Amino acid sequence: MKKRLLFCAFAGSLASCQREGDIQPARVSVASEVVGTYETNAFTDVLHVATPANQMPTINVTAETDTTVTMTYTNPYPSLSEDQISHVLVRRQAEGVYFWTNDTLIGSLQNDRAFTSRGIEKQAEVLRINAVHSNKTVRFVGFK
Repeated sequence: MKKRLLFCAFAGSLASCQREGDIQPARVSVASEVVGTYETNAFTDVLHVATPANQMPTINVTAETDTTVTMTYTNPYPSLSEDQISHVLVRRQAEGVYFWTNDTLIGSLQNDRAFTSRGIEKQAEVLRINAVHSNKTVRFVGFK
């Protein structure tokens, strides 16, 4: 009985003394943090007060590389239009994430208050875009 107990203690000490690697934090790129579809409503973006709730614009952000994204702005009202801004540089700074194209700041993603479609206030990462692309102005305020 004592031999079994000693053997179990010895085997347990060997198993617990294995070499472990350091825990590495998950490497997440700035671009992968901002990827997603951002929506708006009349409470969040007052430019769309007269827009029907089921026809609000959206921006879909997709990653190209670790530091660049493509933004696709879709506006279904009054007629469907879609604008795509490619090769948008993403930079993280203390206040949030900023979007640049051709050395021009076109927007930001920051923690701020947002309003649901029912007018309820909540904390969210709010995307603000103000860009001129292909002689069109893209203005958007929304959240995931």
